[in-house]
This record gives sequence, C-alpha cells and structure tokens, in this order.
Amino acid sequence: REARERVGTNPLRCRADCPFFHSCAFQKQLGRRKDAQILVTNQAYLLANFLRQEKDKEETAEEVYLVLDEAHHLEDVATEALTLALDHEEFTHRLNHLAHPSKNRGLLKDDERLKDLSEEERSKVKEVVDQLLPRLRDALQNYSLYLVKLIKNRASGDPRYSLTLGLSERWKQFEEWPYINREEGVLIEALKKLKEALKEIRNDRLVRDLEPIREYLQEALDLLFERRRALGLASEEADPNLLHLSEWDPLTDSWRHLAQPIDVAQALKEGLWPRFKGVILTSATLSVPTEKDAEGFGHIKRLLGLEEARHRRLPPSL
Repeated sequence: REARERVGTNPLRCRADCPFFHSCAFQKQLGRRKDAQILVTNQAYLLANFLRQEKDKEETAEEVYLVLDEAHHLEDVATEALTLALDHEEFTHRLNHLAHPSKNRGLLKDDERLKDLSEEERSKVKEVVDQLLPRLRDALQNYSLYLVKLIKNRASGDPRYSLTLGLSERWKQFEEWPYINREEGVLIEALKKLKEALKEIRNDRLVRDLEPIREYLQEALDLLFERRRALGLASEEADPNLLHLSEWDPLTDSWRHLAQPIDVAQALKEGLWPRFKGVILTSATLSVPTEKDAEGFGHIKRLLGLEEARHRRLPPSL
C-alpha cells in the first residue's frame, strides 16, 4: 500500500503548471486514449470507471460503441465494482498516510508540504496529529477487538481461510452487541471529527493530497451509517438492494465490512448502457434455454437491465 501511494497517480493533483505535466506517463496515457479509435480494456476497469466514478460527458460521445466479450461474467464483475467496502487494513493505511504514529512519515509530517500553511492551519494540523488521529486509532482498535470476537464466535466458514457473517437483526441479540454498538458510536464520532478538521486545511497543494483521504473517510461513514440503517438504528430507510457482510481474514487477523448490491440491472441501465450509442454482448454461454424461453436470453437480459435488447444465436465456429 505504501508503494502504491508513492508510484500511483492522484488525478486531483494534476495541473497544467506541473513541471512534469508534459512528461507524465498518466497524462500521455490520457492523450493516447482521447486520440484512439479503439480502446481495449477488461470488464473490471470498464465498470470501475463508469459505475463508481462521477460521469464525465467528455469521456463518451454519441458515436461510441461498446463490445463486451465473455459477457456472462458481467453481472459478477458489476457486483464487485458496486460493492462498498470498509477494510481494517486499508483504513489503518489511510490514517498512516496522514501521519504515521511511530515514524516521521505522512502528509501532515512533511515539512515541505506544511511550510506554506497559515498559523491557523498549522494549529489544526497539530490537533489532527496529536489528538484526533490517536483518538481515532484507539476507537478503531477497540471496535476491531469486539467485532473480530463476534465474527469468530458467530460466523460460518473455515477459520483457516476466512469467516463470513451476514448483518441482520440477530446481531442485536448477541452478547457481544452492546460493546460493538458502543465502540461503533465512538468510531463514528472520531471519524466525523477528523473529516471536519481536515476541511479546515485549505492550502491548495495540501488540499489536493488530502482530498482522496477525505473522500475515503466519508465513504467509511456512509457505509457505517448504512449498516446502522439496516439494523433499524437510524431514522432513514435502509437500501433494500444491499446485502451486508462482515469478514475476518486469519492471515492478517483483520476484518472488512461489505455492502454488496443484490441487483445490478438498474445501475447498468443508468450508469453504463446510456453512455454508448450501441452495445454488443458476446459469449458462448449467454443463453439458458427453458420451456418458456426457447432461445434462453431472457435471464441474462433481466440480470443486466437489457430487457429491450435484440438477440441472436449463432452456430459454433469451425
């Protein structure tokens, strides 16, 4: 994860006056993509861009066509792309990227980044490093302690590989629940305070670097609140299209929360198909013939939100 932060590109940082703008591999790739007539990618990258990121009208045009091979995998790939996740290890890494607790490393410990901050912003950075981050780490550690205990005691699976526990009203009947509920509330409050504090750091350069972390903190809060709605602990209605799971990994002794979509058809209707003038799906196993559907395309059409699409079965190639 640390290597990814060092070599990866944060598009929010990109600007025309960057001294490396014209030699940047990311910018060169964008230029080639805009000039290309044919783009080849895998389904995961395609859906990650169209279903999880904000729509960019410049990215597609009226004359763009999409061809998807092995389209029988598309529902699974879309489910993965749309799944919301809160991962204990990733969470810890994001906090360390802000300011590592035992090393002189992190965005808020980098003198070069901090040199142009106002006194007020320096004071806020000090508060984040000395108070808010340690408080959040303590909250995360306590929450993790009780959550892992619950998963180990109640989940299904082989503990040598992984354990999975679905979220349901039964959680509130478990003896571990009062402790998890208490620590989750503390975790949420600590997350909110850190997110608000980072908003008060307005230095242009640091803002660009902090934006992905602020977005991650908001996504973490959104998922935790959605889980509470699913348990009837919030006034808003829970999303009925989400299946909530909690997993434990014995290799890292860490957990993650998942919110998986049950039906991806509507998301594909809204986020993918309208972006193209035409779409062609191909696969040797798209059709599942039944008595009521002799050609067998009805099932895949419902799954992918393509009820009005035309279909055709071709003989096997020699």
